[in-house]
Amino acid sequence: MKRTLTLTAAAAITLSLAACSGAEAPAEQPATSQAGESETTSPTPTEEPDPVAENWDDIVTFVEAVYANDADVAMPLTAKDSPAAEYVAYIRDNALAEQTAGFDPHMFDDGYSFDDDEEKQEVDISFRDTTGNGSDPQDYTWSDWKMTDDGKIESWTGASGSIEKVLGKKHDKQKAKGQKVTVAHAYKSNSGTVVIVLKVDSETGGYPDYAPVYVGPDGVARKPAQVNATDLVEGATSYLSFLYQDADFGGKLKYLVDYETPVTLTIK
Repeated sequence: MKRTLTLTAAAAITLSLAACSGAEAPAEQPATSQAGESETTSPTPTEEPDPVAENWDDIVTFVEAVYANDADVAMPLTAKDSPAAEYVAYIRDNALAEQTAGFDPHMFDDGYSFDDDEEKQEVDISFRDTTGNGSDPQDYTWSDWKMTDDGKIESWTGASGSIEKVLGKKHDKQKAKGQKVTVAHAYKSNSGTVVIVLKVDSETGGYPDYAPVYVGPDGVARKPAQVNATDLVEGATSYLSFLYQDADFGGKLKYLVDYETPVTLTIK
């Protein structure tokens, strides 16, 4: 803002006399900024959004729902076609197999406890058997969460590494004698057990194979240490699950559609 100086007649005369006498006029002072004049400031850097921090409550809800076998709560929190979604689908379908076999999938729910650390973005998980079944105690952490920009869970890291590494990726299928047998899921647990969940669409009633043999990449044939299966129903879908101890992905499962008709499924 410029100042306008108005000189009175007397002041003009005085300055004129001073000039004539040789006296120097006062030096012009530099202009100063006026009160209220805006100053230039550097823009504040914009922080990158952190979907994990912004949706931490959903992550805690997801972990608790998974360990309660509650796919209805857990699945909507996952990104479509992500490892997280595949894991929830495995939990859901394995629970179906357990239920049809007469096993309560919620039997061990009360033994789990959770301690989340929002700052570290970690969830500590502890298991202590409250059923008297003699199951070993477990303690591990889920961390390194990956989420989409819109806040859906994609993956995380657990006791055995990233969730992608412990989930089978191939859903092999074979059809024979009116049965379509599909590898719905394969999962490697923290204890080293490979769990194989089969989906059987049957056009006829009958008995499933209660002891399919799994030949791992080491060439060793294994029978299941635990079976969750029941009779097949005509025109219905059945889920069956089989647990193989000390096994790895990369093998073949031999499943008998009937006593004379095996189908071979790739597990990887």
